[in-house]
Amino acid sequence: MKTEQEVLAKILALEEENNRSLAVISLIENQNEINQEEMSRLLETQNNIKNNRAEITTLRWVID
Repeated sequence: MKTEQEVLAKILALEEENNRSLAVISLIENQNEINQEEMSRLLETQNNIKNNRAEITTLRWVID
């Protein structure tokens, strides 16, 4: 049978482990948010390229 002090020490160790795990989860979530922002920027850039190509094609028709 464990003493109260041993049980409290185990609880503290588990709480510390949980806090470390929560910190890791938070870092991962923040990284995912960054990746989503980067993906949004990438999609916006791809759309801009598409629009620019369409405008270039139109302008070429104008000068031909």
